[in-house]
Amino acid sequence: MKKLAVDLQYCYGIKRLLHEFDYSKSQAIAIYAPNGVMKSSLARTFDDIANETATSDVVFKERVTKRRIENEKGEAISKENILVVHPFDSEYERSEHTSTLLVNSKLRLQYEQVISALKKKKEQFLKAFRKQSQNSRKDWELELASIFSRDKSEFFELLISLQAAVEESDETPFGNIKYDTVFKEEAIKFIQTQATKGLIEEYVRRYDELITKSKYFRKGVFNYYNADDTAKSLKKNGYFDAKHALKLNSTTPIEIESVEDFSDLIARERAEIFSDPGLKERFELLDKSLNANVGLRDFRDYLIENADILPFLGDIESFKKQVAISFLRAVRTQFIDLIETYTEAKSEIKGIESVAAEEKTEWQRVIDIFNERFSVPFELEARNHISLVLGREAALELIFRFYDTGDSREIEEGSLLKILSQGEKKALYLLNVIFEIEIRRLNGTETLIVFDDIADSFDYKNKYAIVEYMNDLKDVPAFKQLILTHNFDFFRTIEDRVVLYKDCLMTLRKTEGLELKKAVGIKNIFVKQWKPLFHKDSKVMIASIPFMRNLIEYTKGPSDKSYVCLTSILHWRSETSSITKSQLCQIFNELFSSSQEVSDPNRPITELIMTCANDCELEPESINFENKIVLSIAIRIYAEKYMVSKINDNVFVSNIRSNQTRKLYNKYIEEFGNSNDHARTLHRVVLMTPENLHLNAFMYEPIIDMSDDQLRQLWREVKSLCQ
Repeated sequence: MKKLAVDLQYCYGIKRLLHEFDYSKSQAIAIYAPNGVMKSSLARTFDDIANETATSDVVFKERVTKRRIENEKGEAISKENILVVHPFDSEYERSEHTSTLLVNSKLRLQYEQVISALKKKKEQFLKAFRKQSQNSRKDWELELASIFSRDKSEFFELLISLQAAVEESDETPFGNIKYDTVFKEEAIKFIQTQATKGLIEEYVRRYDELITKSKYFRKGVFNYYNADDTAKSLKKNGYFDAKHALKLNSTTPIEIESVEDFSDLIARERAEIFSDPGLKERFELLDKSLNANVGLRDFRDYLIENADILPFLGDIESFKKQVAISFLRAVRTQFIDLIETYTEAKSEIKGIESVAAEEKTEWQRVIDIFNERFSVPFELEARNHISLVLGREAALELIFRFYDTGDSREIEEGSLLKILSQGEKKALYLLNVIFEIEIRRLNGTETLIVFDDIADSFDYKNKYAIVEYMNDLKDVPAFKQLILTHNFDFFRTIEDRVVLYKDCLMTLRKTEGLELKKAVGIKNIFVKQWKPLFHKDSKVMIASIPFMRNLIEYTKGPSDKSYVCLTSILHWRSETSSITKSQLCQIFNELFSSSQEVSDPNRPITELIMTCANDCELEPESINFENKIVLSIAIRIYAEKYMVSKINDNVFVSNIRSNQTRKLYNKYIEEFGNSNDHARTLHRVVLMTPENLHLNAFMYEPIIDMSDDQLRQLWREVKSLCQ
């Protein structure tokens, strides 16, 4: 972006603005806009482009808005290439994408490879586990945590805690349970009702009696599920193929020589137990209750085929644990593989995190800039530094450490904002802005950064911190700055440290719209511009009076005769009308060791002031100081002349030692009231002129901020008083 052509019409009060900003040899341009000259309207228009929002005229909405902002190629500037920084935005937050400032791509790749391998093993385990549970739809991370009373985040630690139980046996007595059917919410609620508990207890009581009488089964030691698991294990390990026999302990001991015989024997024993009339009767009572509930039909059907599980339903939580352990044993290979992968990954992650903890990132650089440069009662640090470096968290979590008389305490951002001054809140806002700018710098995004009075209401230390950061941005090729301000002191500082003099502009409001002109008077206007013209330009001569008076006050004091003379030019006193141009020029020559000759030396200075003021009255609106100061001087001394004549009390007037305009005005109001037009005009004189006449090379913003038109109108009114 070498040039930026701006063509605006009816944009939030901007009637018209046509200007080309030249960035071909500069990175920053500054605009001083007096209050009321639509500075923020320009910023808002740029903001509309950034937010893809339509621009309009606020008051005259029917007017057709024109908004054309293009680069040197005639291409419209895109939203991605604009960042508007407002004076303060309490809602402005760090965007998630800026957290990439913390990411170390190499460490992140290492971390992601470890996590990816672990994730793959985890998915394999959960897939096998889900299949083992008869394709349960449960979130098994959450379900296992619930079964064993752990938090879901402790998933891997939970598996490790179950490893001993899984490895102590190969038995999976409940490995084929249809989990979602048996443990569906409606079924558990049904089982836990008092009536159902009673039916189950009756069933279990009879079942226990039958088990006790069984030839082969023993309660709590060897039941059908144990026997079935034993058969599977013997077959798997080739026990009978090795010609071994199995001796069963019973009233009549029996030897089994094949797995088929063993399975048949178990099946016959089971059938005998479950064909018991008393047991069947109790099951039928339970079945009747189940059958009455449509939502439990699948559970009922399952129980009919698997009545063996009924004795375990009396303690549903314990049964869940036994089922889960059976599932884990059934997928032992994937289970052990996952635990081993996690153990290795945990060690690797610890090493990666150790390196990440030492990593100095762009985020940390921004935080360091803030802590070092800005004067606020708190310091910042990133709480989740490691997670952000590795890219596993998206948003930065800042710690705010508040300091007060030697004590410090960590405090939340919301609470911090309640105790910060407005300037300190703005500093915190600026931190978020810096984050946004830095991600653009890191990505090389070509950006026009529009600063809209960013330093407004900051104290001097923080104001200079902002200026230094702007100066840093000058070294970023991708960035161009457009700095808008209504604060002339800040404008001067920007010119001194960031923006070249040739790139400092001032706004001028005209009938047809706004015009941007090269700035004048930024650096010591008196020494650099007016002093050489003092004897050549009458308006410059009159405008120099306040500067000369201040210089004498600083060097010789207010009792010096030249100081007294100049004060009599700025106020109407008994000697004012007799002071000549020659006297003023003599003070100048003595003050600056000059020997310039004076033209028309005997001309009364009051006459020269009126002539110059009348000339200023006829000139168009412009950017100059001398016209405004001349008008202000003329307005005040002739207003005082009018009040002195009306009050007509020489003793009162001669005893005034300071604040003459105000004291004359108060006396005038006391005698003539404040309801007439003359009183209103005089009140405006008191309000508008003092700051303009007590100025020096360091502070003359009030007069710049005031329009020529306001002063011209007031001069006309004051002249009419004296006629």
